[in-house]
Amino acid sequence: MDDWRNLPTAGLSVVIDQVMYDNLLQLLERPGHIVLELPQPYGLAKTDAFYQAIAKATGRSLEEGLAQLDARQAAVEALARAKSKFTGKRLAYGIGSHHNFRPDDLASEGLGALPLMLEMGFEVEIVIQERDRPDVHDRIKRNLAALNIDLPYRLFYEPAVLAPVLLEGKFDVGYLSDFLMGQATSVHLPTVPLGRLLPGYRGIPRAVSKFENIAGSIFEGRYKKYL
Repeated sequence: MDDWRNLPTAGLSVVIDQVMYDNLLQLLERPGHIVLELPQPYGLAKTDAFYQAIAKATGRSLEEGLAQLDARQAAVEALARAKSKFTGKRLAYGIGSHHNFRPDDLASEGLGALPLMLEMGFEVEIVIQERDRPDVHDRIKRNLAALNIDLPYRLFYEPAVLAPVLLEGKFDVGYLSDFLMGQATSVHLPTVPLGRLLPGYRGIPRAVSKFENIAGSIFEGRYKKYL
C-alpha cells in the first residue's frame, strides 16, 4: 500500500504501455512529471536500454556505471556460457495457450522473454495455438511486424495435437505453458515452463541455469530409445 500511496510523489513513472495505464497516468499528471513507456527488460541489451532510458530522462549518464555493476558482469558471463552451449539449438517458444491479463504479456503478445532467448544463442521458432486460417496468418504477421519480430512460426490447433508439431519442428528445447508439459514429455523435449523467467540483470544467470539444468536431458531425450 505504501508503494501506491507514494506514486503521486514520484518524478518519473515507468509503464509497460501508456494506453493500458491511461487512467492512472491521468491521475498522476502534473507539471514536471515524466512518463516512460518501456518493455520488461529481458536480456542484457533490453536491461541496458531500460536503465539508460531512465538515466537519459533524468539528465544522467550510466555508460561507465553499468559496466561496473557486479550483477551486469555476472549476466555477461552467464550469456557467454549459454552461447557456448546453446548456439544453434532449436527452441520452441509457445504462445497463445496461456491467457492472462498481465500488462507485460498483453503488450508483448507473450513474447517478452524472446530477446533473452536470442541472446542465449537459441534458434527460436514461435509455436502458436491458433486455427490455421488465412485471416489468422494475416493477424499473426501483422502483430509480429508491429513488434519488429522477424522469426518463423508454426501453428497447432489445440494442446492435444502439439506433440507432432514439436516433432515436425525438430526442436531441441521448449519454452511452453506448464500444462503443455505432457505433450513435450511425450516427444522427449526438455522444457522450461513459460513465465518462469525474470527480467533484469539478475534474471539472466537464473535463466541460463534453468536451461543448463535441462540441457543434459537434450541428448538423453533425443537418443533415449537407442540407449
